[in-house]
Amino acid sequence: MFTEVLFDGVVIGRLSKSSLSGFSMFCERHGLRSNHHRDNKQIEFMPALRKHTIDLSTSNPKLSPSIKRVKEDLYGGLESFGFSVRLDSDLSIKPDLIIEFHHRKEVSDEYALLIEYHSSLDIKFKNYLNKELKLDTRSTQFKKSHQDKHDVPYLVVKIPTPYERENDFMNLISEGLTRAILQYYTDQHTTSTVPYLPLDLQKHWLKNLLEGYTKDAKEEPKVDKKEVKSKVENPKNDRKESVESQAFSPPPTQTQKETKAEGFFDYTVIPPEPEDEDNEYLINGSFIIKNTGTATLENPIICIKKDPVNSVDFSGKIVPPSMVDTMSVQNQSGGTGWRYVYDDWMKKVKDKGEYWIAPIQAMEIPPGTEEGLRNFQIVLRPSAETTNIAIDGFIYLNQGKHRFPSNNRIAFSF
Repeated sequence: MFTEVLFDGVVIGRLSKSSLSGFSMFCERHGLRSNHHRDNKQIEFMPALRKHTIDLSTSNPKLSPSIKRVKEDLYGGLESFGFSVRLDSDLSIKPDLIIEFHHRKEVSDEYALLIEYHSSLDIKFKNYLNKELKLDTRSTQFKKSHQDKHDVPYLVVKIPTPYERENDFMNLISEGLTRAILQYYTDQHTTSTVPYLPLDLQKHWLKNLLEGYTKDAKEEPKVDKKEVKSKVENPKNDRKESVESQAFSPPPTQTQKETKAEGFFDYTVIPPEPEDEDNEYLINGSFIIKNTGTATLENPIICIKKDPVNSVDFSGKIVPPSMVDTMSVQNQSGGTGWRYVYDDWMKKVKDKGEYWIAPIQAMEIPPGTEEGLRNFQIVLRPSAETTNIAIDGFIYLNQGKHRFPSNNRIAFSF
């Protein structure tokens, strides 16, 4: 008995009943959503980002053709990854995000693009926008809006026109907005990279997987009864042939697998607003482990070390060892994510400025792939006593036999 498989409304293959559960779980772990229509013997997989609605609007119909093109390119880019995108809707159905486009009259030497944002906008989203909208030689200026036009997060993107190399400049804006939105909403669903593929490639990937599941077994080779009879009657001849073949066969070659890894910080710094009294710098980042060797890396240990010891506050989705069962994200095989290695982890932070972190479940990193401690936050408060701050990362493997320092560090001088 087979079940018909659809992706985003299009039939792409079929699955046997025995393969359905495992295949569905595999797809869900990679960020796809599923809907099983048992009466019709169909199961439909939908892109993870389909549930998010983005509304693009222009309050001024007389915007320049360049700004209108940014809006159109952003629409096409978001739609290609599975977002539900609307143009100038009446907001009767609330979207997840509203983006308005306006013309900017004044441009400073430091800033080109101005983005006004709703006070409820997630700081992580703002970090992605700041990271991706590095335009030309100028930065993007962010300004918190005190007028809540809508009760959902929104951005007001003010674009200067005319602008030198205007075509390239507009492309950077639409591409930067697409990348920031894609990263933020994908991180909410899964650590898989599948949602980063356009829908046509997701469909192609899923279709190829189905072909592997449903491929008919190859026909078994036919047995020559005369040959079998000959070997039964003359077993010595068979052994002789086997010995001779072994004698003239070259010895098998064994290659030594190399344990090698690279670690690096991928981060964004958000400086304090001029009106902020706390004068705090926010760092949103990830520590990535890449397997650059030929051996599979198993259960890496990460050490994040800050200097001076009391210079910054570090936090992330990391749970104490005693609270793994209650605080970690649970799946069918138990808790997932990251934990502190030691029960007295706070003492090690206080005494040495070291955060020792390990995966909750067994982790394997095959050659050429990467894993990471993602979406951590660091809060830094400059003071007269602290003028230089450094944060380093280290990777430990095979019970500490292999140690790899990170390729970069997070450093500040005041």
